[in-house]
Amino acid sequence: MPLLLECRHQISDQSFFLHFHNDYELLYVRSGAIRMRMGESRYEIHEPSLIFISRFEEHSIEILSTPYERYYAIFCAETADRLIGDMRLMSVFKNRPAGFSHLFPCGELPAAQLLFSLQQEYARPGPYSEEYAACLLRELLILTYRAYPGRFPFPERAVKNEIHEVQRYIDRHYAEPLQVSSLAAHFYIDPTYLSHRFRALTGYSPKQYIMLSRLARAKELLLSTPLPVGEIACETGFSDVNNFIRSFKKETGMTPAQYRRPQQG
Repeated sequence: MPLLLECRHQISDQSFFLHFHNDYELLYVRSGAIRMRMGESRYEIHEPSLIFISRFEEHSIEILSTPYERYYAIFCAETADRLIGDMRLMSVFKNRPAGFSHLFPCGELPAAQLLFSLQQEYARPGPYSEEYAACLLRELLILTYRAYPGRFPFPERAVKNEIHEVQRYIDRHYAEPLQVSSLAAHFYIDPTYLSHRFRALTGYSPKQYIMLSRLARAKELLLSTPLPVGEIACETGFSDVNNFIRSFKKETGMTPAQYRRPQQG
């Protein structure tokens, strides 16, 4: 998949209802004021700011004052992880420990210039387009890290490289039968240590991370394909359709059919 799936500049007076992308989203609020819901977090944004959104996070936007001007970019999660490579830089897209803030006021950051360049590259890609988009994203992440090193959700205590590898492994294999014990055995890690350090790194237990990965893919399939619910359950790693429906409703408050229906109306 290409790195840059979508990138647009918009001036809007319409609020955005609860939605999600099974990829990473970067939102730059250039002007206006908005109220943003991100899972359990709520933000009122009154100044130019960057917002980093993971592939698990449903979000909505209520416009408080206009003109609301924004750039947004959606990056393929797998391609971004591969091309950027640095787990600390990518942590703003991937990890959500307690106390994490999605909001990064821009201050002196050249966010507008970098997002403009990304938007232009998306609209008119040229030779080495993917490499250039990756360079722009990397530059933005590096400059954001320099401005806010303590706000990147990366644990201060050293984490064994195997824990990062477990996260990468789940990202690639979440639809397969996975258990904490089998992951620990595969990477030669004590299961208790794995669970503790994985949560410190990501904000989720390994079991939660697997479940959220499966449900994110299921949401994507429900909204973008006509596949039957049973087939989606099988494709996303659930043992049976009833288990899928229970898990989906527990996470979203809706059955898969209810989640799909409003989008089709």
